[in-house]
Formats: sequence, C-alpha cells, structure tokens
Amino acid sequence: NVVGLSVIAKDITEQIAAQRLRESSRRRLADAQRTAQMGSFELNVATGAVDWSDESLRIFGLDPTIVPSRELIMSMVHPADADMLARAEDNFVQQGLPVDLEFRIIRTDSRQRWVRTHAEPEFGADGTVVKIVGNIMDDTDRVDAEQMRRASETSFKHGFEQSAIGSAITDLQGIPVRVNAAMCAILGRPADDLIGRTWADFGHHDEVPLAQ
Repeated sequence: NVVGLSVIAKDITEQIAAQRLRESSRRRLADAQRTAQMGSFELNVATGAVDWSDESLRIFGLDPTIVPSRELIMSMVHPADADMLARAEDNFVQQGLPVDLEFRIIRTDSRQRWVRTHAEPEFGADGTVVKIVGNIMDDTDRVDAEQMRRASETSFKHGFEQSAIGSAITDLQGIPVRVNAAMCAILGRPADDLIGRTWADFGHHDEVPLAQ
C-alpha cells in the first residue's frame, strides 16, 4: 500500500517565458518574410543539410513537411544555370566571400521562377567555411518586367528606324535628341546636323518663325 508521497517541484516560469518568446519571434519572422516575400536558409557545408524558413519553402513550391537538402535544391535549378550555381558555391567555400546570385528554378508544379539570393559565410575554428547563411527571394516579376521593357524598346527602335514617316524624339524644349532616316531624307541632312538644333534652323528665311 502507498504510505507516503515524495514530490520534487521546480519553477519553470522562466523557461516557459523564454519558449513563448522564441515562438513569438519565429512567428514575427515568418510574418515579416511572408510580407517581404523573402526567405532565409542555412546550409551545412560538411553534411549538405539545409534549414529553410517557411517562406523559402513556399518560394520553391515545396511542401512544409519535406526536409530540404542541397541535392533537392540543386535538382530544381534550371539546367542552364546549374553549372554556374555549382561553381559559385565552390568559389564561395574556398574564398569565403559574400555572394549575390540570380538563377532560375523549375518548381514541382513545372513553373519556372527567377530567384535572387545573398549568402554570407560562417567560419569554423580553423578558418574554413562551415556554414552558408543567406536569404532568398522570388525575383520573377522584376525579371519579367525587365524583359518586357527590353522587348518593347527593341520593337519601338525597329519601328522608329524603319518608318517611312519622318520622326523625331525631342526634349521638353522641342530640341531633337534622336531622328530617323526618313527625317534625315526629308530635310536632306545627316542626323548629326539635326540633333541638338531648333527646327527654326531648317526653315526658309521667308517663313514666319513659330515662336518669337
């Protein structure tokens, strides 16, 4: 029969408070990364183990239950960028210098995305790089916008130069900064003669100036 009871009690208030503080900090970090659409990661150079934030997993389209690894991440890198990324990693480990990279990934849903990463080294007692710590963000929208801008500029340039109608681009004072071949033919002058001069310079002396 039980004839007595021995109890050992310990005050764990500080431990509970510290645990709640850590959980709160993790939630705030996750919220901040989700808002900024920027994740964080740590790569153990020796083991290849990767610790990724939830936002990093979302950027790569990975299920939160999947344990990421260097091999898994490298398998998702676009084949055209894989060698570049591998060389950058080797140079990073050997030289121990911060690195900024932009490369493409192919997610499990077959969508191609552009990502940008910044990584910093952590050194061991012997001075070698033991860990790569960095952040990563989905840069697809900016890259797509830049490609569209370049395509539009190329299309405009082609249309401007090939147009049979004399065309000019001027500054706010109406001074030509660019003219096409048709404009040169109409005025019978090379582009160097037209750029930087007022249109009144090419008018007949009997004509009334447009502005006094």
